[in-house]
Amino acid sequence: MDADMVAEIAKADEIVSFKDSNRDLYAASEIIYRVCDKLAVFTGLEPYASSVLPRGAVGVVSTISNICAGNMVSYYNAVISGDSATAYKTQKLIDQLYHFLPTLGAPAFVSVKAAMKLLGRPGGEIRLPHLPANEALIGKLREELRRLKMIDV
Repeated sequence: MDADMVAEIAKADEIVSFKDSNRDLYAASEIIYRVCDKLAVFTGLEPYASSVLPRGAVGVVSTISNICAGNMVSYYNAVISGDSATAYKTQKLIDQLYHFLPTLGAPAFVSVKAAMKLLGRPGGEIRLPHLPANEALIGKLREELRRLKMIDV
């Protein structure tokens, strides 16, 4: 959706928030500037948070937070408070996960649920027609979580 369309939608009293997963930062910025006084704007792209929060977005609709919730909270707080050293450290981990998951060749939710299981977190089961992560994917995921020092086993 472009900024004009989102601005039109923002006129409806029933609409209170908007999730933008736009990979074009200029377009995302235009939407935020146009509607942040009417709607709570969230990004759906974790790596974009440090760019959109200072522009008026209020948060992140995050899939990766199911794997690294504490890191996402630290990241958000660091960006909001201007703590660039912590933001850098947590942004790097988030980016590494964000770029790694698609290399597994499965839908993100399949990989995230497998990671949650490896981390001992309840994430539920994959429902048909999708299939759960196979052993090869789980092995790659385990190695990446080890490399990122998120698990020991």
